[in-house]
Amino acid sequence: MSIADESALKTMVQNLMGATSSKVSDDGFSQAITNALSELQWSLPLTNSSECYWLIERTKRHVLYILLTESAYKFQYKKIFLHYRFNNYFKLIEKMDKDFLTALDREPTLFDTGTYGFIGDYLTAGFDYTELGVDSTYGSDWT
Repeated sequence: MSIADESALKTMVQNLMGATSSKVSDDGFSQAITNALSELQWSLPLTNSSECYWLIERTKRHVLYILLTESAYKFQYKKIFLHYRFNNYFKLIEKMDKDFLTALDREPTLFDTGTYGFIGDYLTAGFDYTELGVDSTYGSDWT
């Protein structure tokens, strides 16, 4: 599998999403593709089948987020059935994010994203404490 450009990626995602994809504008798809490429820090064209798979999955995830956001304004107090739509989108997005984090653990070299700006990054303030909670950042001279 390969993805030559944004148009090909958009077509693949639309085919996988079926009729739901018609509810997202062309600008929405363009933004979802941009978000997925930025998140993965990749650029098109792609020829690696694993990279293609994850670019499609992350683009679908961003499209689902657009649908979730667009559904939010339609909320009406008396119509309880709409909460099912929210629940479905939330569950899909949550599952897709979990699958992606699992893939990050399994194939860390596939997602060479650098140090900053990626899911799961955590930077501490640099302070160090003993097991008793005493600040040992600067050694024993400062305690």
